[in-house]
Formats: sequence, structure tokens, C-alpha cells
Amino acid sequence: MSRWRIVRRGRTASVRYSFHTRSLPIDDLVQGLSRAVPDVAIALVTHCLDDSSFGPFRFVKGRRKVCGFDEEWGTPFWERAAREGGMSLDDAYDDDEAERRVEQLMLDEAMRIASGVQRHRNWSGGRVYRDLEDERANFFRDLAAAEKGMDDGE
Repeated sequence: MSRWRIVRRGRTASVRYSFHTRSLPIDDLVQGLSRAVPDVAIALVTHCLDDSSFGPFRFVKGRRKVCGFDEEWGTPFWERAAREGGMSLDDAYDDDEAERRVEQLMLDEAMRIASGVQRHRNWSGGRVYRDLEDERANFFRDLAAAEKGMDDGE
């Protein structure tokens, strides 16, 4: 999980978090949080890594607004990445750097739609508080050590 500093603008403040989950329907949890703190508006963007789809949501007073996208929504982002990379659209679909650029552009646009705020956000950086990849690596290291201990008869 990463967190950025709190930004205050008049009577409002903005707090940003980025975290990764696997197969967790986070929107239901956030809707409950929105009910518990009705004075807070929450923008949530989910990103499915299997098909690179984005789901922008806005929660206010426990109510969920889903801003769905059709299948063609991502095409202009791929076209932009292809232009910026000086390649054809077909080549862009196979290029890892173009894919990273497209995902960044789509995340930024989805967050603008969900939050209703038309400003660019840099989603790189942010202070890392908990890295689940490290925790998973530690788990498998410990598991391998335990299995080795079993093989050695310990």
C-alpha cells in the first residue's frame, strides 16, 4: 500500500492511497466505509490485470455510482501510446512500454471520471507502507525452509 501526502484546498482535503488486492471485491467494502463516514466522498478505481479493464466508482453517503466503460474506451489510449512510441497500433499492443503507458493514461482518466476532478495525478512514488510482494516472497522463503527441514528430518 502506498500513500501520498494530504492536500488541503479550502474546506476540503484530498487523500490518496494505492493498494493491490487479488480477487477482493473492494467496492463493497468502500461502500460500507462511505456509509460510516457520510461527509467523505470516495473515488475508487479498480484495475483488473487479466484484461486491463478499469472500473471507476464514486461513493457519497453510502451510495455507489458506477461509471462504466464500453469495450472501445481504451482504443484512444492505445492510439496515443502508438503515436508517442512511433509505432503502429498493432506493434503497440505487443510492446511492454506502450502497455505501461496505456495503463497509466487509463488510470489517470478513470480517476478523473470517478473523482470529478479534472487534474492530472502522478501515481508513481508515494510512500510505501506495506509491500505485499515482499510479504509473499517472505512467505515462500519460509515455506521452502520448512519443507527443507521436513526433508532433512527436522
